[in-house]
Amino acid sequence: MKELESLWKETKEKFDQLEKSLVDCYIAFLREVARVYLQQSRRMPANQPHALKAVKKFKMILTMIRS
Repeated sequence: MKELESLWKETKEKFDQLEKSLVDCYIAFLREVARVYLQQSRRMPANQPHALKAVKKFKMILTMIRS
C-alpha cells in the first residue's frame, strides 16, 4: 500500500509540474499577444465585450484610462 501511495504522489507531482508549465506558457503567450497588440497602438474600445480565459487561477492587473 505504501508503494502505491508513493507512486501516486510521484505521478501527481509530475502532472502538477506539467500543468504549471503549460499554464505559465499560456499566460506568457497571452502577454506576448497583448504586447504586440498594444505596440500597434490598438486599444480595446469602451463598452465592447472582451474576455480572457484562464486555464487556472492567476492574478492580473486591469488598468482603465478614462478621459
